[in-house]
Amino acid sequence: MTIHLSTGFEELDAVINGLNGGELVLIGGRPAMGKTTFALNIALNVAKGLKDKERSGVAFFSMEQSLSQLTGNFLSAITRIPSMKIIKGELTADEFQRISEASGDLEKMLIYIDDTPALSPAALRERCRKIKDDPEKGLRVVIIDYLQLLKSEKHSLMLQRLKKIATEFDVPVIVLSQLVRTIENRKNKRPRLSDIPACKDLSAVDKVLFLYRESYYLELNIPEQSENETDEEYRERFFEWNERLLSTENNYEIIIAKNPAGQCGTVNLRFNGKPT
Repeated sequence: MTIHLSTGFEELDAVINGLNGGELVLIGGRPAMGKTTFALNIALNVAKGLKDKERSGVAFFSMEQSLSQLTGNFLSAITRIPSMKIIKGELTADEFQRISEASGDLEKMLIYIDDTPALSPAALRERCRKIKDDPEKGLRVVIIDYLQLLKSEKHSLMLQRLKKIATEFDVPVIVLSQLVRTIENRKNKRPRLSDIPACKDLSAVDKVLFLYRESYYLELNIPEQSENETDEEYRERFFEWNERLLSTENNYEIIIAKNPAGQCGTVNLRFNGKPT
């Protein structure tokens, strides 16, 4: 039976029809665009939507962050407390109480974290099989962070193998991906399909989503007064820049670049906290 799950973001679900069994979904973005933050929120939303009696959950394969780092980020996503405060233990009494409660909630959620580095698609498949066959666990979604850290193979071949995992276990597989650096040389830095590195063949991928944060680039380009600019002109330009920064803060553009069963376009979402 085909699985249909919500990402937890209604606007996004309305366009991509949620997450479906057998699908391979690629989420791409440059560093600091919030790929991991987005994936964490999807994992939490899916886990919250699953009933304990179903004994099926989310397998999260993190090849970049350790178990403790990822757990800290999960707790940050739940409590809205910055992850660095959690990791360093710099918490107020109120924050400590919130973290304690969130830890209990996270423990009850069916999220299985594997931080083994440089997994091959074959090893990843075997781990998925063990989770799915475990009567105390079960599998509904697989998330991989990220494609370029899987054990070296051609990216197009790795995508084919990940698609096979999705179809074999009839679950949606979400894989995060870095994008090429040449994006930074463009005036319009919003990603496109050709920005996925070494992946000319995307036939194995059902849906492609890109993350873009305008505020990130605004923060990198704080206006400076030019020699021929009056103080008033500079203040006006700085005010416009600051207004744009405030309006885009915590705003994520989810660019839907491939969606065969539906439309492409952009969905705007908001998250709190520092993106990872």
